[in-house]
Amino acid sequence: MTRRKDPAETRIPVAAEDLPAFDSVPVKYRHDGWTPARQKAFIGALADTGSVSRAARYVNMSPEGAYYLRRRPGSESFRRAWEAALDLGVQRLKDIAYERAIDGQLSPVFVAGKLKGFRRIRNDRLLMFCLRMNARDERGKRLAASYFDSDAARLHGGDGHVLKQRSDRTDRTVLRQRSDRTDKNVLK
Repeated sequence: MTRRKDPAETRIPVAAEDLPAFDSVPVKYRHDGWTPARQKAFIGALADTGSVSRAARYVNMSPEGAYYLRRRPGSESFRRAWEAALDLGVQRLKDIAYERAIDGQLSPVFVAGKLKGFRRIRNDRLLMFCLRMNARDERGKRLAASYFDSDAARLHGGDGHVLKQRSDRTDRTVLRQRSDRTDKNVLK
Protein backbone atom coordinates (compact mmCIF):
# COMPACT_ATOMS: atom_id res chain seq x y z
CA MET A 1 0.00 0.00 0.00
CA THR A 2 1.43 3.37 -0.93
CA ARG A 3 1.24 6.30 1.40
CA ARG A 4 -0.43 9.38 0.00
CA LYS A 5 1.62 12.51 0.27
CA ASP A 6 0.41 14.98 2.84
CA PRO A 7 -0.88 18.09 1.01
CA ALA A 8 0.69 20.27 3.72
CA GLU A 9 4.12 19.00 2.65
CA THR A 10 3.61 19.81 -1.02
CA ARG A 11 6.22 22.30 -2.14
CA ILE A 12 5.61 25.02 -4.66
CA PRO A 13 9.15 25.60 -5.89
CA VAL A 14 10.68 29.03 -6.02
CA ALA A 15 12.03 29.95 -9.44
CA ALA A 16 15.75 29.24 -9.75
CA GLU A 17 16.53 32.87 -10.61
CA ASP A 18 14.89 34.01 -7.35
CA LEU A 19 17.14 31.82 -5.20
CA PRO A 20 20.18 33.50 -3.70
CA ALA A 21 23.52 32.48 -5.22
CA PHE A 22 26.13 31.19 -2.76
CA ASP A 23 29.35 29.25 -2.50
CA SER A 24 28.79 25.84 -0.92
CA VAL A 25 30.43 25.17 2.43
CA PRO A 26 33.63 23.15 1.99
CA VAL A 27 33.11 19.81 3.74
CA LYS A 28 34.68 16.39 3.44
CA TYR A 29 32.76 14.45 0.79
CA ARG A 30 30.35 11.77 1.97
CA HIS A 31 27.58 10.30 -0.13
CA ASP A 32 25.11 10.90 2.71
CA GLY A 33 26.56 14.25 3.82
CA TRP A 34 26.12 17.89 2.92
CA THR A 35 27.15 17.76 -0.72
CA PRO A 36 27.01 21.00 -2.76
CA ALA A 37 23.87 19.73 -4.53
CA ARG A 38 22.22 18.96 -1.19
CA GLN A 39 23.15 22.40 0.16
CA LYS A 40 21.57 24.04 -2.89
CA ALA A 41 18.43 21.89 -2.53
CA PHE A 42 18.25 22.84 1.16
CA ILE A 43 18.38 26.57 0.36
CA GLY A 44 15.67 26.06 -2.28
CA ALA A 45 13.45 24.15 0.14
CA LEU A 46 14.04 26.79 2.81
CA ALA A 47 12.88 29.47 0.38
CA ASP A 48 9.80 27.36 -0.43
CA THR A 49 8.73 26.48 3.10
CA GLY A 50 10.20 29.10 5.43
CA SER A 51 10.97 26.31 7.90
CA VAL A 52 14.43 24.92 8.63
CA SER A 53 13.13 21.57 9.88
CA ARG A 54 10.93 21.02 6.82
CA ALA A 55 13.72 22.03 4.45
CA ALA A 56 16.12 19.65 6.22
CA ARG A 57 13.54 16.86 6.00
CA TYR A 58 13.18 17.56 2.28
CA VAL A 59 16.89 16.88 1.70
CA ASN A 60 16.94 13.93 4.16
CA MET A 61 19.18 15.66 6.67
CA SER A 62 18.66 16.75 10.26
CA PRO A 63 18.00 20.36 11.26
CA GLU A 64 20.86 20.07 13.77
CA GLY A 65 23.20 19.19 10.90
CA ALA A 66 22.01 22.22 8.98
CA TYR A 67 22.70 24.53 11.91
CA TYR A 68 26.11 22.89 12.37
CA LEU A 69 26.90 23.45 8.69
CA ARG A 70 25.86 27.08 9.09
CA ARG A 71 28.35 27.56 11.97
CA ARG A 72 31.33 25.99 10.17
CA PRO A 73 34.28 28.14 9.07
CA GLY A 74 33.94 29.25 5.47
CA SER A 75 30.13 29.25 5.55
CA GLU A 76 29.60 33.02 5.31
CA SER A 77 28.11 32.80 1.82
CA PHE A 78 25.87 29.92 2.89
CA ARG A 79 24.69 31.94 5.91
CA ARG A 80 23.76 34.92 3.73
CA ALA A 81 21.87 32.62 1.34
CA TRP A 82 20.13 31.01 4.34
CA GLU A 83 18.93 34.40 5.60
CA ALA A 84 17.76 35.50 2.14
CA ALA A 85 15.95 32.19 1.58
CA LEU A 86 14.34 32.38 5.00
CA ASP A 87 13.11 35.92 4.30
CA LEU A 88 11.65 34.72 1.00
CA GLY A 89 10.01 31.74 2.72
CA VAL A 90 8.49 33.86 5.47
CA GLN A 91 7.10 36.27 2.87
CA ARG A 92 5.47 33.31 1.12
CA LEU A 93 3.96 32.19 4.44
CA LYS A 94 2.57 35.69 4.99
CA ASP A 95 0.99 35.54 1.55
CA ILE A 96 -0.64 32.21 2.41
CA ALA A 97 -1.91 33.60 5.73
CA TYR A 98 -3.51 36.58 3.95
CA GLU A 99 -5.06 34.26 1.39
CA ARG A 100 -6.54 32.05 4.11
CA ALA A 101 -7.77 35.06 6.07
CA ILE A 102 -9.50 36.61 3.06
CA ASP A 103 -10.72 33.55 1.12
CA GLY A 104 -11.22 31.21 4.07
CA GLN A 105 -11.01 27.44 4.03
CA LEU A 106 -13.44 24.78 2.93
CA SER A 107 -14.87 22.70 5.75
CA PRO A 108 -16.89 19.52 5.09
CA VAL A 109 -20.56 19.41 6.15
CA PHE A 110 -21.86 16.04 7.31
CA VAL A 111 -25.53 15.22 7.82
CA ALA A 112 -26.41 11.87 9.37
CA GLY A 113 -22.86 10.69 8.77
CA LYS A 114 -22.86 11.49 5.06
CA LEU A 115 -20.96 14.24 3.31
CA LYS A 116 -23.47 16.75 2.00
CA GLY A 117 -21.15 19.49 0.84
CA PHE A 118 -18.65 22.06 1.92
CA ARG A 119 -18.88 25.35 3.75
CA ARG A 120 -16.35 28.17 3.43
CA ILE A 121 -15.13 29.36 6.82
CA ARG A 122 -13.35 32.67 7.02
CA ASN A 123 -10.96 33.38 9.87
CA ASP A 124 -11.46 36.94 11.10
CA ARG A 125 -8.91 36.55 13.89
CA LEU A 126 -6.24 35.61 11.38
CA LEU A 127 -7.13 38.62 9.27
CA MET A 128 -6.96 40.95 12.28
CA PHE A 129 -3.61 39.44 13.26
CA CYS A 130 -2.22 39.94 9.75
CA LEU A 131 -3.38 43.53 9.65
CA ARG A 132 -2.06 44.29 13.13
CA MET A 133 1.36 42.73 12.49
CA ASN A 134 1.81 44.60 9.20
CA ALA A 135 0.43 47.98 10.24
CA ARG A 136 2.53 51.01 9.28
CA ASP A 137 2.38 54.64 10.28
CA GLU A 138 2.19 57.63 7.92
CA ARG A 139 5.98 57.56 7.37
CA GLY A 140 5.93 53.88 6.40
CA LYS A 141 7.55 52.68 9.63
CA ARG A 142 6.20 49.40 11.00
CA LEU A 143 4.03 49.76 14.10
CA ALA A 144 4.95 47.09 16.62
CA ALA A 145 3.00 48.03 19.75
CA SER A 146 2.41 44.86 21.67
CA TYR A 147 -0.13 43.93 24.29
CA PHE A 148 2.83 43.38 26.60
CA ASP A 149 4.42 46.77 25.86
CA SER A 150 4.00 48.92 28.97
CA ASP A 151 4.55 52.09 26.93
CA ALA A 152 1.62 51.39 24.61
CA ALA A 153 -0.89 54.23 25.03
CA ARG A 154 -3.88 51.98 24.43
CA LEU A 155 -3.12 49.96 27.57
CA HIS A 156 -3.11 52.76 30.10
CA GLY A 157 -5.07 55.55 28.47
CA GLY A 158 -2.24 58.03 28.85
CA ASP A 159 -1.91 58.14 32.65
CA GLY A 160 0.10 54.95 33.16
CA HIS A 161 -1.74 53.84 36.32
CA VAL A 162 -4.25 51.39 34.87
CA LEU A 163 -1.58 48.91 33.81
CA LYS A 164 -0.05 48.89 37.32
CA GLN A 165 -3.49 48.41 38.88
CA ARG A 166 -4.24 45.47 36.57
CA SER A 167 -0.90 43.92 37.41
CA ASP A 168 -1.46 44.26 41.16
CA ARG A 169 -4.97 42.84 40.86
CA THR A 170 -3.66 39.87 38.86
CA ASP A 171 -0.92 39.22 41.44
CA ARG A 172 -3.45 39.23 44.29
CA THR A 173 -5.73 36.83 42.40
CA VAL A 174 -2.90 34.39 41.72
CA LEU A 175 -1.78 34.46 45.36
CA ARG A 176 -5.35 33.84 46.58
CA GLN A 177 -5.77 30.89 44.19
CA ARG A 178 -2.48 29.39 45.36
CA SER A 179 -3.46 29.72 49.02
CA ASP A 180 -6.87 28.15 48.30
CA ARG A 181 -5.20 25.14 46.67
CA THR A 182 -2.76 24.82 49.57
CA ASP A 183 -5.60 24.93 52.09
CA LYS A 184 -7.52 22.21 50.23
CA ASN A 185 -4.45 19.97 50.07
CA VAL A 186 -3.86 20.35 53.81
CA LEU A 187 -7.46 19.39 54.64
CA LYS A 188 -7.24 16.07 52.79
